[in-house]
Amino acid sequence: LPEETGVYFMHDKDGKVIYIGKNKNIRKKVIGHFTADAENERFKDLLAEAADISFELTGSELIAALYECNEVKRLQPKYNSSIRTKKYLFGIYEETDERGFIHLKVDRIREAQNPVIEFTNRKSANLVLRKIIEKNHLLGLTMPHQMNGHLPEITHVAAEIHNRNVKKALERYRYKHDSFLIIGEGRSHHEQSVVWIENQEYRGYGFFEPEYIENDIESFKEIVQRVDGNPDHQRIIRSWLGKKTKDEIIAY
Repeated sequence: LPEETGVYFMHDKDGKVIYIGKNKNIRKKVIGHFTADAENERFKDLLAEAADISFELTGSELIAALYECNEVKRLQPKYNSSIRTKKYLFGIYEETDERGFIHLKVDRIREAQNPVIEFTNRKSANLVLRKIIEKNHLLGLTMPHQMNGHLPEITHVAAEIHNRNVKKALERYRYKHDSFLIIGEGRSHHEQSVVWIENQEYRGYGFFEPEYIENDIESFKEIVQRVDGNPDHQRIIRSWLGKKTKDEIIAY
């Protein structure tokens, strides 16, 4: 196994993938499963069942995390239950009333809707919404049924100021740029990687050799392996952007 960054797959005797993991040193991580983790109840059954290991190098730790997430949801390995069983059913939405004030509300996710944040259950969504309101001293952000039938009076607050405060409160749940590329490490010193986000949605990733690509947005888009983004991808990217890395951000 390589001492490089990527995703590894554990297979049972029939070749079926039963566990997927990621690490910046695949060899070290897998050896750790069979040594330090050997007595861990979580891994005992997995290690007893594992018959083979394969891997995919990514170079980029960000792409390793995104690829792992994608493959877990696609292959549904039995020992990755925490990721594969997640279903996002509720979201926090923005609504603008007839006076021009933005309100936030929790509602069930439906097709063609674009929530600010997505959750697996209504209770978690309501809890986060209430924290946003209290932490940022916001007024009138929820629908009446979420405030025991009482909607605070906000007519004395200028809609422009109120809405600016709402947008600021939601900044941590959104990317700084609506559309951008993250240029990072590749699988070799000749290569670089690209992660594509457009209109606040993760579109996919790809690899390229700098000397063979035109330095324009469309050229980067063409090399991207497109995927259907999900809330887990968004959280991974937001977390990565909060770290100090050498990656280059190209906004457009």
